[in-house]
Amino acid sequence: MTVPRSLIPCVFRLARRAAAALVGVVVGAGALQAQFTIENLELHVPSGTRGAFTQLIPLRSEIDEVQQVRVWLGDWSRDSLGGNQILEYGSTPRSCGGRISIFPSTLQLGPRATDYVRVTYDAPAAADSGCWAIVLSETVRSPRQIEAERSTSITINTIVGVKVYVHAADAKAQAEVISADVEAFWKPMDPPSRDSTLERQIAVRLANTGTAHLIVKSQVELRDESSAVIDRLKVDDAYITPDAWRDILVRLPRLPRGRYSAVVLLDYGADEISAAQVEFEIP
Repeated sequence: MTVPRSLIPCVFRLARRAAAALVGVVVGAGALQAQFTIENLELHVPSGTRGAFTQLIPLRSEIDEVQQVRVWLGDWSRDSLGGNQILEYGSTPRSCGGRISIFPSTLQLGPRATDYVRVTYDAPAAADSGCWAIVLSETVRSPRQIEAERSTSITINTIVGVKVYVHAADAKAQAEVISADVEAFWKPMDPPSRDSTLERQIAVRLANTGTAHLIVKSQVELRDESSAVIDRLKVDDAYITPDAWRDILVRLPRLPRGRYSAVVLLDYGADEISAAQVEFEIP
């Protein structure tokens, strides 16, 4: 169902910046922390952009040595629980393909210095229906480092990813609740024990049926049999690309026996706020 925004007496927070896309790659041995940092982890090309549109990614060295950094493009997808998968560039239906280029592909980053990668989007003649990509970068290990790694057990090489969003012309925020339920599962114990507890969570599947990238801000109201609000549950923001869906999971607190209802309010930036109601019983 949908609820007019004006009728919802809720205060929603401003969007938080998305977390970095970090890929830990086991390669043999080495440092456990990134040797450079990138503060801005998203680039956005506005809806209806025409011609060439260039933005800069600043790379700041965190070490006292010169390092060589390799930069390349990739595709990415997000699963229904919010996890990211990095894919070969041009391998997905919504890849930006030749519309995005980067320069340089390798650079020398001086000690504690900052250098820049240029990301250029070349708009097609027709209005863009939207695409997305990711700019990946990592420190290239020298032959000396590779030789040293052979005598050690393990290393973690950090690849830093900056997501690029090309927003569709006249992007429309639109979504539909596919399903809503309360799931019960046994919480595993470590070490295994006979005292495992039964946990419950609200599971709402929301599909992005529009052309805009959605940031969904959710709030859950728990009500008892008299419809009185007994609790309000916080929910992390959920990000959904066009043509995808997201499973929004909210762990329920311990409740005494009785019948309850949960009203999930879903604000994704449209004129109306979607809502899902689930009724359940604690035996």
